[in-house]
Amino acid sequence: MAVFGAIGGYDRGGDKVRQQTDFVASRFHGGQNLRFEPLAMGASGDLAYTVWIERGEVRVVGRDDYVPLALRVTHIFRRENGDWKLIHRHGDGVAEKSDVPPARQRQGVAS
Repeated sequence: MAVFGAIGGYDRGGDKVRQQTDFVASRFHGGQNLRFEPLAMGASGDLAYTVWIERGEVRVVGRDDYVPLALRVTHIFRRENGDWKLIHRHGDGVAEKSDVPPARQRQGVAS
């Protein structure tokens, strides 16, 4: 088990993953207006995936007001004994479109 956490870095092992997940969760104190914008989904055999944008407003430690949150999220599922189990989740902040080329192109590295 591993996690690339929202606070940066990564951890391996059940205890460390749980500690990081609990810490990040403790930074949020309520949410509202959560909604999902499906982008893609599919299944083949015992594997399936979903891709969507999660949007809502959250309260974070140190603030009394709600702030917008938008994440692009990918889930991978595996069917086990007839039930679908989440085996991977990746979520990161939605970046606005930019005219600035990706770092690889700025440094003269061919794609």
